[in-house]
Amino acid sequence: MKRDLKFKAVYPHPPALVWEALTNSDDIAKWLMPNDFLPTVGHEFTLRTDPAPGFDGIVKCKVLEVEEERRLSYTWKGGPIDTVLTLELERVDAGTILHVTQAGFTGLKAVLVSLILGAGSKKIYGKLLPALLDRKAGKSDGEADSTDCDKGGFWKVLAIVFAPVLGAKEGMMRTLFAALIAGIVLFVFNAASWLALPFHADSLSDFPGEPAFTEEFVAALPASGVYHYPGHTDDQEEMKARMARAKKGPVITMAVISKEGIDMMAPSRFVFSLLLDVAAALAAALVLRRVRGGFASRFGVVVLLGVFLAVAGNCQNWLWWTQPTGFAMAGVIDAVLGWAVAGTALAAIVRPAGDA
Repeated sequence: MKRDLKFKAVYPHPPALVWEALTNSDDIAKWLMPNDFLPTVGHEFTLRTDPAPGFDGIVKCKVLEVEEERRLSYTWKGGPIDTVLTLELERVDAGTILHVTQAGFTGLKAVLVSLILGAGSKKIYGKLLPALLDRKAGKSDGEADSTDCDKGGFWKVLAIVFAPVLGAKEGMMRTLFAALIAGIVLFVFNAASWLALPFHADSLSDFPGEPAFTEEFVAALPASGVYHYPGHTDDQEEMKARMARAKKGPVITMAVISKEGIDMMAPSRFVFSLLLDVAAALAAALVLRRVRGGFASRFGVVVLLGVFLAVAGNCQNWLWWTQPTGFAMAGVIDAVLGWAVAGTALAAIVRPAGDA
């Protein structure tokens, strides 16, 4: 899994002024972070901010390329990321175009970090840096809105938000993050399964003569609820008679009837379904915190949880509620494959208690 970040901004200033803001240590501190940068190939320097869970507050860098007023490149290593930041200047009639590329986000942790770094780039190169340039050019008498970068606010927020994937010691934060990701994965899988795979629709049958037959049938029932036929009674003799009727048929093992209308596609239903998936994923994540071993061991445990769900739930319903085999098997497939897919996220993120 790899990803690169790219950003472009146009500044109404000459390349010389933009270059100075990019290479002067004091200027860099105002739009990015405090540092000991020097525009010399091979120079090693650090960008510094307040430490936070999973992040020591230090970004280690080394200058790779320096082409005055044209190109600057240096490594950027901090937390789980080991990337190269390249800044290229292009002279245009309107001023200068700055092309920013941060390449080399490799692996799940780094890619997740790149997502929030991408959002932060809009503020850094779209607000903080241009505000500094305007001041340097004498176009603004006000102070730049650089407070966040001067104090490391943005980077500290980044570290706190992504502490679960940055290797933070707070194992529960990592576990909650894993549950959120796995819950979303499970929700998307189930939605795709019902929408794209044929066996769900093929295992359901409609009442004939809709809607007249169905409305007449439902109107005869006293209230909404779960109905079955021949049904149950405490009268032993009557129960024997009903069991005899059940052997002859027909039998209705479970019919869920709602006499009131239901918006089956209401957004609230989808939101609640997602929350249930996240809650289930959290339960699985808590189990994984007690599992020793690597990715394969954790993944195997989640798959076994899916098998457990299928056997204890879907197979038992197939047996006692006489569900058609195709309908029951669709549920089994969803349970096992769904948790296998979600299990990849859980196994990749969750760590045993004490090791996170």
